[in-house]
Amino acid sequence: ARGYRDEVTRKAVGEAQAILSSGLVSSNRIVSDLAAFASYFQDQLPYYRRDPRLFENRLLTTTMERVLTNAQDKFFQPERIDELRLLLSREPLKREVPATR
Repeated sequence: ARGYRDEVTRKAVGEAQAILSSGLVSSNRIVSDLAAFASYFQDQLPYYRRDPRLFENRLLTTTMERVLTNAQDKFFQPERIDELRLLLSREPLKREVPATR
């Protein structure tokens, strides 16, 4: 019984240590990522102060490039429109007709 207890205890301590180590690694990664983001935005602050609208458009364009990279279809809507009509349809897929003998 003592041997079993020692085995289970060692296994539990090992698993606990692995969980703690994993959490510490994740925590360090998150902190370093946030520090990098903060540094990036601090570096961008003069550009924002110089022309906020241009900065926002540039940031939006960069984000849209990243988000829409793998999008199959992309539809853009103008900012100012009086009436919106959407007639969206794809070209029908052409099926190959099997050759008959």
